[in-house]
Amino acid sequence: MPKIVSVHHRVESGHTQLAELSDEQHRDYDSYLLILDHFPDFASEVANKTKEEVELILLKMKSGQNAACSTDTCSLKFKITEMVRELYPEEPTTTANLQASWKTNRGFRHDFWGGFCVHVVWTGKI
Repeated sequence: MPKIVSVHHRVESGHTQLAELSDEQHRDYDSYLLILDHFPDFASEVANKTKEEVELILLKMKSGQNAACSTDTCSLKFKITEMVRELYPEEPTTTANLQASWKTNRGFRHDFWGGFCVHVVWTGKI
């Protein structure tokens, strides 16, 4: 975060031109602007915090991001399983045992799902 803030301050102060930024610095600058779009007070909050406090804010942001991703994934698994059953009624035995909540026998381990993951014919044992 300090690096992103530093790039933003250098550009905003006129010390550095956008054209002079490397690709990584440009990404940092654009990311910081996106944060400011969603959280206008973020700049003042970060400016008055110690490094440890900023790191705590980052951990909370990452935790929120991970939770949102996990929630999306969990709800999508059930919808995708239902959709596959409807799209492939000719595979009743294969799709009948598809359970979105199972942690085993999915992905590459499952013949039906494995076909979606890799579009090659595999004749060996897994």
